[in-house]
Amino acid sequence: MQPDASVPAIVSPLSRTARLRRRLGRGRAALRAGDLAGAQRRAEQVRCALPAPGERSPVAGDVAVSCLQLLGDIRRDRDDLDGAVRLHRQSLRIAPDDDRRARCLAQLRVGDCLRLQAQYADSERELRAAVDLARRCEPPDPMLTAATLNALGILCKDIRRFHDAARHYGEALALLRSALGADHPRLAFVFHNLAGLEHAQGRYAAAEPLARHAIALRERGDGPTSPGAAGDLAVLGAVLLGLGRLSEAEVALNRSRRLWTSLRGVDHYEMAVVLSNLGSVLDARGDHDAARSHWRQARRIKQRVLGDRHPEVVALRHTVRSDRTDGSTSAGAVAVGRAT
Repeated sequence: MQPDASVPAIVSPLSRTARLRRRLGRGRAALRAGDLAGAQRRAEQVRCALPAPGERSPVAGDVAVSCLQLLGDIRRDRDDLDGAVRLHRQSLRIAPDDDRRARCLAQLRVGDCLRLQAQYADSERELRAAVDLARRCEPPDPMLTAATLNALGILCKDIRRFHDAARHYGEALALLRSALGADHPRLAFVFHNLAGLEHAQGRYAAAEPLARHAIALRERGDGPTSPGAAGDLAVLGAVLLGLGRLSEAEVALNRSRRLWTSLRGVDHYEMAVVLSNLGSVLDARGDHDAARSHWRQARRIKQRVLGDRHPEVVALRHTVRSDRTDGSTSAGAVAVGRAT
């Protein structure tokens, strides 16, 4: 017997919530794969299905929180850091007080964006609050705790508190290994950051195997064309540059550049990092004019994303304006940490 089309189908609140959660899950998977348009489309579909403020709805409240957080993550990946912070703060305002996981994720994202904007004191306050919330989750969530410790480690590395960074990374790695196993692909981002930490201290030989291990894990997880893989190649390129292996560095950096171009276009912050390092390769070879051209492109992108007074922009401006042509003007290799 065929169903009567004149009788409206009954959709239970549970099934509607489940459908929206699945859609958000697909959106987050698209974001991990670098498909920003697909992630945005699914997030907007969920947002359109949510009730207006104050309106009663059978949809579970966590859907609205998760939707805002996904939209915030998309803004961050589109280099709109202010927009990302605004959305994550909005998700924090509507998250229930007893939903420690949702509140932790919001503060983690806010703290990471503030770090990128060089608002280090505010970033540390948010990240430490996120770590505290993660530790108090019931049941315990080792993955979430590891993510917050990893983000705090990146901040400590950026402000040159290297001992603290190593401690936070070490605890994050131990938690992940205990939860997932010693060689799980999701450990890639911690090895990426451990390589960046060694790089920041000039210990390039120690950094290389860590960077290569991150790449190997990433290829088994997110795949060789994911945003994570592009970031891992950039770190490897920076490490090889530090070791003076210029040809190998150039190969890794150009692979990263091609990936970022296909994933984010030519004006993304991560592209500026790669361009800066490629400029340093050219500078080390004595091609100072080409190096300055790369640094100018990197400065233009970073100035748009970070503002005119950000330390990274100031450093590149000084490098580009220098009249010296003996190679000592090099901006130096940069290795960027990854929060997830």
